[in-house]
Order: sequence, then structure tokens, then C-alpha cells
Amino acid sequence: MLMLLACITAPQEPAAPLTTPDGHPQHQAEGPAPNALTPLELPESLPFTARTRTLPCTIVDKHGAPLEVLTTVGVQLKVKRLLATRALVVCTGCNTEREGWVQRSALYVGTEIGDGPHDALLASLGPHDSPEGITP
Repeated sequence: MLMLLACITAPQEPAAPLTTPDGHPQHQAEGPAPNALTPLELPESLPFTARTRTLPCTIVDKHGAPLEVLTTVGVQLKVKRLLATRALVVCTGCNTEREGWVQRSALYVGTEIGDGPHDALLASLGPHDSPEGITP
């Protein structure tokens, strides 16, 4: 008895482009998110003191669960460890000290909140958003 086995593959159709619920084509964005905040330069020597520059700024645990949501710009944090996109901090400006992780782009280093190029408000404004007459 002779048995023949054959494997036939059907031609694959090209994947249909993604569409929105209204039927409009969806485009994959290339590059960074358009509203992403650019991280500022931070010291390499640890630990150092930094301040928040975004609202809200959420301190999370190692699993990403929120520990505290900071609703004020300029809250003081002690940075203990820096990774590419986040930082391990101790919130020294909170009612009770909390240790957790924040986004690195949420931090700036300066002597005061209104410290020229390190100002939290100016740092959060893009070049096209800067008010007239104010230059970082």
C-alpha cells in the first residue's frame, strides 16, 4: 500500500489595514508619541535631589500599582536609582515619605522651582507652546 502525504498551503492574502470603528484607516505612528515629554538632563552621581515637573505624577511600586499621586509641581524627591525610563525615588516632599518608581521624564533638577532652564513650567512647555517673552 502506497501512501502519499502532501502539505498544501493556501496563498495568504495581505493583511487588511487596521480601521477605526467608523471605517477610517488607522495609521501606525512612527517615532516617539507626539505628546511625550522629553526627559531633562539628570546628574549621574546618586543619590541626588530632584523635583516633579508633571501633573499628576504617580509614584508606583515595583509592580506598577499606584502608591501616591502627586498633584503639585515641584514636589521634592530623593533619587536613589536611575533606569532608562524611570527612577527609584523617596518622596521627601510628601506628608509621609514613600519609596517607589516615577517616570524619569517627570523629574528635573534645579535649586528652585523657578530656576531658569530647569523651571518645571518651562520644561513642560514645548518650543511651540512657550508664552511670548519667556525664554528658558
